[in-house]
Amino acid sequence: MEEFRARYEDCNRLVYEKSKRERELELKLVECEVKTKASKFSSTSPAAVKHSDVLIELYRTRLNCSIETDLQKEVMLQRCGHLFSQKAINDLIATRNRKCPICGEKFGYDDVKTVYFS
Repeated sequence: MEEFRARYEDCNRLVYEKSKRERELELKLVECEVKTKASKFSSTSPAAVKHSDVLIELYRTRLNCSIETDLQKEVMLQRCGHLFSQKAINDLIATRNRKCPICGEKFGYDDVKTVYFS
């Protein structure tokens, strides 16, 4: 039983580290996108106002669900760390298709956690 528990804890640790690394890479991707968009505008040009609009739109698209694109991300699948709208996850659960649409990781009711952006 102890061996099983140790393996289970090792698997949970590996999943957590993998999802943490994926989130770090997603943040770096956003930073690169922002830098790329920002390099098109200089702070002295009249287009600097457009720069803030571009950044706002970029962040808005990053907060929207990849399935229900008109809804914001509201829940996280704890096993893989991917974020979706509550409606998208409810639809998956209702159709008994309890796999992450991005990575295919199986999830259950207990794996769906609400996230808050402030």
